[in-house]
Amino acid sequence: MTQLRRLGIGNVKETDEKNLCFAISKMVHLRYLVVKSYNEDELLKIDAVDSAPPDLEKLVLARKLEKLPSWFNSLDNLTYLCLHWSSLRNDFLPHIQALPNLGEITLLNAYEGERLDFLEGFQKLKILRINGCCRLNGIVINRGVMPGLQDLYIFDCPEFTTLPHGWKSLPDLKQVRQFDVSPELMEKIWRSERMVRRTIRGINFTRQEVLEEGIPPLIFAHSSTLPKLPPSSFLLLNFGCYGVNSLSSSPCHPCCVRFNLNYNFVVFHLSRVLVGLWLCASWCSVAWRLWVSVALLEPQRLSFVSIAFTLARP
Repeated sequence: MTQLRRLGIGNVKETDEKNLCFAISKMVHLRYLVVKSYNEDELLKIDAVDSAPPDLEKLVLARKLEKLPSWFNSLDNLTYLCLHWSSLRNDFLPHIQALPNLGEITLLNAYEGERLDFLEGFQKLKILRINGCCRLNGIVINRGVMPGLQDLYIFDCPEFTTLPHGWKSLPDLKQVRQFDVSPELMEKIWRSERMVRRTIRGINFTRQEVLEEGIPPLIFAHSSTLPKLPPSSFLLLNFGCYGVNSLSSSPCHPCCVRFNLNYNFVVFHLSRVLVGLWLCASWCSVAWRLWVSVALLEPQRLSFVSIAFTLARP
């Protein structure tokens, strides 16, 4: 057990804390760890780890946490952190902001506060996912924090009312995806991009490289649902509108808004086409076999029918 590199443990109870933490402390070669409590109400307690595995790279903690363990600040090799249904109420970011190699964070129903303040640190962070934080209404990113962030995802946060403050200080940010956020925020984006509100539930902002001197980068906004189109229309639309030259809400140069085809829509209609082709091939096969059977049993009648059919054609 002490030589393990990957470990996943489920159905953990509060009474298992002492034995579990003792075992984790002895696994000095561990690189991937997943710990999940017994149920949603069971508190996941792993504070008693004497020394965290020094080579730990990926950590997933599932279910309720009272606070982040104190040994988190010693995870110098941690590159990926996932907190799933942790229901943290206090600000936990100071406990992980100084981790030198943390490059990806996933928060899935992990925080019950109203705001996340990234005040310092996160120098290697490239991907930040925030999903299902029902009370979260804003994010603050100080200048110089997470300078290498490339992708920011905000999903299923119905109280999220403002675009993340401070994204002008993120030079490497390539895209921001927002889905099922507050109607107020979507209203701002609809008005700034001149979109039809009923066709869109999610927005994907993508930063493009500057092509010519003096021309700012463009932002492409992608809708997550397919608009209602007339039968003769294309399924993919491109048209001009007013965009933004940085990740902000101020309108300036034109960009294009692309309505992407819904994947479920494609799969559904493609399956219908395939089923239709299969049925057509089946009927053709049956007709051919019937024709051959008739030809073998009554060749003279078949020849007469063929000649009559030939003469009847114009």
